Amino acid sequence: MDPEYPYGGAEDRQLVKQATAISNTLSTQLDESGKKLLNDLLEIDLNRIILVQEDAFAIGVCTGIKLMCEVQAHE
Repeated sequence: MDPEYPYGGAEDRQLVKQATAISNTLSTQLDESGKKLLNDLLEIDLNRIILVQEDAFAIGVCTGIKLMCEVQAHE
């Protein structure tokens, strides 16, 4: 993925801002145990997002290859 490309656009940036604000608020209200749980939860969610992105990329590549093969077969 290109780190310079704004994946998700403005809506994604707004959701990131909201999530960061909530995380910061919770971080000030939680004790150390709660902060660790919050960080663990955020880490799990990030890992889940990465897995979904990897799967979507792989499906996209495979679909593109199948399409190229079909086009080549009809020429």
